[in-house]
Amino acid sequence: MGYNLISGTSQRFYHTIESDLDAITTSPTREGIFKNLSQIGYDKFPEFILDILVKVEGHTAVDVTDGQGDEKQDILTTNPKGERCITQCKHTGNYQSHYNGNDLDTLVVASLRKDCQQGIFVTNADLTPQGKKYINDEEYNRGIKSPEDLRDISYWNGFKIWEKIKNNKDILNKWFSDLGQVHSLRSFKFDLTVQEFPYDDGRDEGESFNNIIAKLKSKKWVKEVEEGLVYRGNFSSRYEVYFKRWFQFTGGLDINFIPSGNNLNFINKALYALTIEVKIKSDKNYSPSIIRQDIVNKIVKEILPISQPGKTWWHITTSKIKSFIYIHDIQEPREIDLTSSLTFISTETGKVFPELKYCTDLKGKFKTINVDEDIIMVHRNSGISVIPYFEQKIDPVQQYDNQIIQQRQLAEIATYNFFAVKNIDSSYLMRVRRLLDHHWVALQMDDDTIIWAVDPDTDPEKIDLIHGRVETLGVSILRIPAEEIPKILKNIQKDLSPSTWMYTSDIDSISFPILLEKRIFWLSKEFSLAKEIDVEMAIELLKYKYTYESRNGFENMVTDQMATHSTELKSLLLDILNIRGNKMLDLGFSKNTITLYMRFREIGLESADVLAAKYIKEFQKIMDEIQLL
Repeated sequence: MGYNLISGTSQRFYHTIESDLDAITTSPTREGIFKNLSQIGYDKFPEFILDILVKVEGHTAVDVTDGQGDEKQDILTTNPKGERCITQCKHTGNYQSHYNGNDLDTLVVASLRKDCQQGIFVTNADLTPQGKKYINDEEYNRGIKSPEDLRDISYWNGFKIWEKIKNNKDILNKWFSDLGQVHSLRSFKFDLTVQEFPYDDGRDEGESFNNIIAKLKSKKWVKEVEEGLVYRGNFSSRYEVYFKRWFQFTGGLDINFIPSGNNLNFINKALYALTIEVKIKSDKNYSPSIIRQDIVNKIVKEILPISQPGKTWWHITTSKIKSFIYIHDIQEPREIDLTSSLTFISTETGKVFPELKYCTDLKGKFKTINVDEDIIMVHRNSGISVIPYFEQKIDPVQQYDNQIIQQRQLAEIATYNFFAVKNIDSSYLMRVRRLLDHHWVALQMDDDTIIWAVDPDTDPEKIDLIHGRVETLGVSILRIPAEEIPKILKNIQKDLSPSTWMYTSDIDSISFPILLEKRIFWLSKEFSLAKEIDVEMAIELLKYKYTYESRNGFENMVTDQMATHSTELKSLLLDILNIRGNKMLDLGFSKNTITLYMRFREIGLESADVLAAKYIKEFQKIMDEIQLL
């Protein structure tokens, strides 16, 4: 889960529902594996796992416990090192379920009680992120002082189980005798699209694609097979590669792909592409993903030079890898998916990186912690939290939901009391919003007018108190006559257009291509001060904040003298919903504790780990200066 900040409005998209015939496909690899493993009976699952331990892992069987509770599915073996190993099996018919750290604690206790140096937690489903972290970070050994009491705990989920058995004919024939097995896939294909960024709406994509084809043809390792259409590439003695001029639809990708540019007439846009077909010569096993990576690497290295280093980059989209098979039993052909779609970027000539990893992986200097449902990266040395945010067009479905919510809200406030402030500087509009009760609905009519609606059941004294705070800004509050309210609501735009931008930290909702020059890195840390923060200190912190942000592209102060109410100080210091300037500094405080928030708007193309290291240094410098205040 992550946080989304939505700004502005977005145009509507229309989707075409696929026919039943078009929807026919095999299950995604991972889901298909989990489904098949869940069909092994609960009582047979330990025997199935024991076969893997003995025939694949090289263990020697000792016992399969048949006691009460969790021990009913415990397996005792001796591993190849001669150590005792306890394996705890958790079988479920609901393959989408997840086990957590509590289940793993039971395994650790059992390993100590039964004198087992190794423990394996096995499920045909999966573990929660917290459960995986418990094992990967060896949290189960925390607090154990004696070296002989340390344990080696690992886990197998459905995917890991399949990786262990997929090449073992004995296990496959015994446990999946009815499994339709394809013994030889000698060819596969995928579509590849290349675009240069930053995106230019005026650029002729057809001409750009022709230039790429021309560079491809000029290489010695490429031979034209069919004039202007099909080319053969000499990549390896193990396989042949054929390139064909084609196109791919963005709606056919299994990733959240939103076409670039401001002229989006429909979401399922056709992009110029090369259909790449690979024909395998060797009889040895091969990895379609590795071959795809090799092809992308060669194309990036020899055909896609960076035109403006540090300013432009290439985005490469590869579709699912597919293969064509004929099923004899039902006498029908099928196209099956071998992998998911994947995107790459090249920011330096000759170098290629998986896009999502380049933009999110903070490498080994960080640890992952879970706060409620959110995942936060914490710098191991400094304790500073880092969250990358990505600016992107709002998802069409979410955009439609927001439109429905807006229409419902406008209908609900038709009977409310309306107030307004007119003819004020635009910089004051946000300050007025901050002073209003967060339950009140505020509407910005133009650059110098803000209107808000108040439930008629609101306590009049509360309204007077809040309005008094607003008037300390030197503005006058007007009461809007009831007969004017329908006109105001009628003139409010209800269609969300033109396109809207949003910032998201939720990895699952990231759209591709990721705009490298439109990223924000959010850093935060809490620390203590020598004394409690009073009004005078808060004003000094506000001056520091405004001075810092002024140096980095945003002018908070409108005049030399600024009228404010003391209750506004906290919201002025902590303004985390407002995107402004290149570097944003916010401060939340309680007594003598401060939480420093800094947001850095990135305009460069460096990887996430490089940028995070740079911003941590500046964050530490600002933190030291604030403590000196």
